[in-house]
Amino acid sequence: MKKEIEFEELGIKEKELLLGAFGYKVNEDGTIFDEELGTPVFSKTHKGLINIKEVALMPGSLEVLDSDPLTLSEFMRKKLECD
Repeated sequence: MKKEIEFEELGIKEKELLLGAFGYKVNEDGTIFDEELGTPVFSKTHKGLINIKEVALMPGSLEVLDSDPLTLSEFMRKKLECD
């Protein structure tokens, strides 16, 4: 039986609160930073900075991803292969 994956839309404030709980902060431009390291979070697929408006937060231990289709499909493929 295949697993069903559900998505939930979060507002900017909810995303900021969730990111903050996992050690991330968002600057005035919307760029997400690792609070401990002080470094920006980059997309694993296209190597650009991840902005709060385009972030996808995945369950588990918090996975911060760019919400473009390539990144999300790669994440889903890996997740489904492991489960």
